[in-house]
Amino acid sequence: MDNREDKPMDECITRTECKTCQDKYDAENDRQNHRISALEQDIKQLHALTVSVEKMAVSLEQMAKQLEKQGEKLEAIEAEPAQKWKNAVWLVVAGLIGAALTMMLSGIHV
Repeated sequence: MDNREDKPMDECITRTECKTCQDKYDAENDRQNHRISALEQDIKQLHALTVSVEKMAVSLEQMAKQLEKQGEKLEAIEAEPAQKWKNAVWLVVAGLIGAALTMMLSGIHV
């Protein structure tokens, strides 16, 4: 038995209606394909941005290490004149003590 004969005629659609439905589905597919393409492009841009941020983080870490090393060098350079000043003061004091001792000892022998 043919199934078409069992269906009433008011349930059947015409070729024009079928074409209209197909056009709507095609338009919806095109719209969704366009949105998917746009999302894929956005994902590519996000990936590129992520890679750039990772590279920047590595670079900043290296710069921080270098800055720390330079800070240590700067502290050593700044400490050098202070150490020289301490040594000079110690030499002057030692010289004065030596001179005082020499005067005292030469005064005892006289």
